Amino acid sequence: MRRIVYTISNLFIGLIFLRFSISKLLGFPSAVKGFEDMAKPLHIDPDLFRFGIGSTMLVVCISCLLVTVLSFFRSLNNKMSINLGYVSSVGVILSMIGAMFSELFLRTNPVWPLFYLGGSIVLLGLYNILILKETQRCSDIKC
Repeated sequence: MRRIVYTISNLFIGLIFLRFSISKLLGFPSAVKGFEDMAKPLHIDPDLFRFGIGSTMLVVCISCLLVTVLSFFRSLNNKMSINLGYVSSVGVILSMIGAMFSELFLRTNPVWPLFYLGGSIVLLGLYNILILKETQRCSDIKC
């Protein structure tokens, strides 16, 4: 059961990250406007900021989708799957904490649904780490 929940949560996170990375990398108007607002306090180029964040999100997206494929087609007990799962989950958590920080402190008017979505994704990332720890513990003692 935990493998199914883990696979679905990674797929969900990967698809969310894919959607937002595409909007940033392709320069959707809402993303451009948001990054122009957030870049002002930092005094940096909004396009460079947007492209950097979009690229980071794309890397995390690929790792989440790769973890999804590995956990779907292979055993979750595989050491490579577990290690990639940890890296992916930590990337998700750090990315979303940064996004939540940006929403609160860099935007003039925070977009609260994005803030709540980020918080939900952080919780999913933490839950994935708990699943990985339990899986690792069970594989060590042969549950």
